[in-house]
Amino acid sequence: MRQNTSLKEKTTVLKNELQTMLDKAISDAWRMGAQTEAKQSTRSYRERVERLLYARSGLDILISALEEELSEATDTEIESSMAYEKTEGKVVRLFPQGDALGIPHKKADIEALLAKNRLAAKRIDRATATLSGDPYFPLLELKYTKRLSEERIAEELCCDPSTVRRNKNRMLENLAIIFFGIDAV
Repeated sequence: MRQNTSLKEKTTVLKNELQTMLDKAISDAWRMGAQTEAKQSTRSYRERVERLLYARSGLDILISALEEELSEATDTEIESSMAYEKTEGKVVRLFPQGDALGIPHKKADIEALLAKNRLAAKRIDRATATLSGDPYFPLLELKYTKRLSEERIAEELCCDPSTVRRNKNRMLENLAIIFFGIDAV
């Protein structure tokens, strides 16, 4: 009988230890998953900021084109000049009133699109201006406007490419907070 009791006690102890190990493994896995999710979320906000910075120069082009269309507009309906193509001295209509390109053709629509893009450009400029005192601030222009590689930026700034990466990510995280608030933390 004594042997049976001893075996039962050992089995109980082993079961408890196994349960403790499983609980710890599950807890660790959950914590690691939460940390991974947080890292992915942070990375997602950095990627969104990068897309905004890359898009900044394109916004200037769009704003200029929309301003030009509005300056030529005389009534409420506009046939978008963006829906035309000049080929060998001839103007060819590609799409009726720019609809297939998603270009608005009503004056009010173009004015709204222009206001929206001006505001976006202003937000990007204000956000990046907050980092202007940073010693690595020039890398933002080199990376997102001039589109240089990290190696080329490192040469320009006389530093290591890992320094460029680290400071770029740090500034992107700061910009993510400016653009997306507490969600980016």
